[in-house]
Amino acid sequence: MKLLIQNCWTMMLFGMLMGISTLSIAAQSETSLQSTQPEQKQPIPYALRCAQLFDPIDLSKLGNNLGKLILAMRSADVPKETRRQIALRVVKVGFFDKPNVVHGEEARALFEAALFALSHLCIDTVDTEVIQVLEEYLAEAERLSALQQKSAELDESQQNELLRIQRRVVGSPNVVRALLAHLRAVQQSPQLRTPTDLERRIRLTLVNAGLTLEEARKQYNQDMELLRSQPHWYPSYATLVLYEIRRTLFHAVQRGIEVEPVVKALDLPPFEESVDVGRVGSNPRPFLEVAQIARSPEQIVDEMLHAVIYPYLYAQLLVDRGVSVVPLIVEKLEWARQNPDKVSQTRMGISALFEVLVALLGPEEALPTIEKIAFSKNEQEWFVRSASKAIEQAKQGRVYMFRVGF
Repeated sequence: MKLLIQNCWTMMLFGMLMGISTLSIAAQSETSLQSTQPEQKQPIPYALRCAQLFDPIDLSKLGNNLGKLILAMRSADVPKETRRQIALRVVKVGFFDKPNVVHGEEARALFEAALFALSHLCIDTVDTEVIQVLEEYLAEAERLSALQQKSAELDESQQNELLRIQRRVVGSPNVVRALLAHLRAVQQSPQLRTPTDLERRIRLTLVNAGLTLEEARKQYNQDMELLRSQPHWYPSYATLVLYEIRRTLFHAVQRGIEVEPVVKALDLPPFEESVDVGRVGSNPRPFLEVAQIARSPEQIVDEMLHAVIYPYLYAQLLVDRGVSVVPLIVEKLEWARQNPDKVSQTRMGISALFEVLVALLGPEEALPTIEKIAFSKNEQEWFVRSASKAIEQAKQGRVYMFRVGF
């Protein structure tokens, strides 16, 4: 199920969040031409409206708004500082301590998505406030663990305290510890411009995590074996730390840093990506190859058009970029409708592109756009079917989550 965050874990990494948008450069034209040509309507970023859901936030309706809340923390359409402040609110102790709120998978999903967003946002920013907030969360998690170990001996007031802390600690402490290892490495070595910077950052992350490369690799390989056999697999602490390193590698690739020598020198895992829900074995490809593709929206869309399985990761990369990619998506969908023999026969990527439009434009704005593309004069049944899920989603006012763990 697309909403299940445990699947997002296996797909990492990781955003998430990349929030790396390209700047559009308008071509200069003569004043006379500007006066005769109609202005093209610019799409309004839906993520900006989603950001308003946090002020105030109704956690009792978390299930209906989860995808929208996560979109606000990841999209480049939302100012970076706004995304940071939203994510920081979510991970602060006490955010989920509200009356009449049941904390389940949705609360954990929002909490961990906020951590992934902060991981990307702080890739080269020393943020002592985030570090302090996470340290406070770990202290609360340790109190919870201590009370749980002696739960049979607790009196009534201590039992109430236990329940109160359980409402405040909704996510895995290991995810927080892994992110702290990354943030402290940024604090110790904030620059990320050269292969030397990259190697130093990776080594410091491992030192701060209390792991050696050999220990991390061994545990990661064991986790990948478990992933093949357990549908609800959850990564170990060592793998979570390596996922933080993978995010660092991703940003290094986006900046044009030569990462291959560093990966080879450190003998890092290949981080194979299946480009679906992260399941190893489904046409996996090296992570660095995926990261290179992520530098170009055109390449991302092309990969999606030829995807045999649902391309969750590529969809997330487009969503993170924001509405700047909407014209490209519309253009490529119209091309696909006219060239059915040149796209994957499963049509999975086309369905994903329609669903990306819902996230970027919002259900109300996306619906007429999708219907215009799908129900054209030369309407084709296969193309309409590919758009049907996105149309249903838009009519219900929902926004999908894709690979929010990336």
